[in-house]
Amino acid sequence: MKTLGRALLSLIVFFALMSGGVQWLAAIQFSRARDAYERQDFYRALSDFKSSETLFSLDPETHRYLAKSYLRLLPARSGEGRLNLLRKAESELLEAIAIEKDYPYYWALLGRVSELLAQAGAVPKKSAYACYQQSVRLDPNNPLMLELFSKYLIQTGRPEPAKPLIHKLVQISLSSSGEIAWLWLKKGNDPQALIPLFSGNLHALGELRQVFNWANLHQDELQVGQEAIAAWPNDPEAIMLYCFSISARDDCEKIRRAIVPIIDSPEYEEPARRVYALCLAGAKEYEGAEKEYLRLISLEPDSIEYRWALANNYLNRKQPGLAKEQLLWLVKNPSLGDRNLKAQSLLKLAQICDSEKLPEQAAKYYELYLEFRPGDQGVKDRLQQVQPNKSKAIIYSPWGEKDE
Repeated sequence: MKTLGRALLSLIVFFALMSGGVQWLAAIQFSRARDAYERQDFYRALSDFKSSETLFSLDPETHRYLAKSYLRLLPARSGEGRLNLLRKAESELLEAIAIEKDYPYYWALLGRVSELLAQAGAVPKKSAYACYQQSVRLDPNNPLMLELFSKYLIQTGRPEPAKPLIHKLVQISLSSSGEIAWLWLKKGNDPQALIPLFSGNLHALGELRQVFNWANLHQDELQVGQEAIAAWPNDPEAIMLYCFSISARDDCEKIRRAIVPIIDSPEYEEPARRVYALCLAGAKEYEGAEKEYLRLISLEPDSIEYRWALANNYLNRKQPGLAKEQLLWLVKNPSLGDRNLKAQSLLKLAQICDSEKLPEQAAKYYELYLEFRPGDQGVKDRLQQVQPNKSKAIIYSPWGEKDE
């Protein structure tokens, strides 16, 4: 009996060592495969992940990475080849879920694969809706799960069930709030419906205001500002949001009154004066705008934005001499990396010199401008007109005149 017991113990130890060795080899192969995946060598990654799976098939991460590798090869495939890759990815993710059914990321990725299969005209084994829904059930506060399910619902024309997901998402994370708002508008949904979903979070309302501004939905933008100032009447950020929301309406007096509590704040004086100056310039109240921009430049002497705005303000006031001073500062500033702004500054300088009957200076700035815009035929024609006449006669050196 003792001999039999020792034999059994030896067998157990042997198989334990073998199992440990196999898992160790599988781990090494998985590490190599992941390195290949990170290098974007997806064919090598597939080969190595399959080897790792052969050695130890109970690791769900191997199946997930196999699915991800198949998805990475999709751009190079079409038709049946593309559909075949999607089916393989689906199969690997189902394997991963069979091993670890409570991991939300497997469900989320399967949802994406199911979407792509449906788009290709195939019937997925699990619907994208069910997959995304399960991912949110497993991790209800995960921003990625909320984002993916929200986007899917909006894209498939189901905005109502997306609303509570969006509201929850923007309270947790703002990383995708703007993108979701754009998608909502792109699909033709009511912009007003977004405001209560983004309420309760001042920064989320700020993101929404920007989206409405870019979409030229200024009435909705104003409502966002009013929502913010009503909820946080003494918060400087809410005041700024409100001011930006009404700046497009050129209601500068409202902005002036709104910024009174923060205008003397070291932190908020500059942004407050900036939005007020923008409003004054847009409303063609150039004298007031000049005063604000001069104050802003005193706060930020190296600001390219404020110098450019002041130059244009002077031009609008028919004061080219003062505009020239700001434009010269801009073109001589080595930190001006915006080629378009530099070109525009040079062109305005050329036009000012042209109007001042300074042909040599005008020609110089036109030539510098054409280095940025060589195809501007109108400027080329004007340059030919303003260039000083050059004598075509040969000018001899006085030292060699007798020898000629």
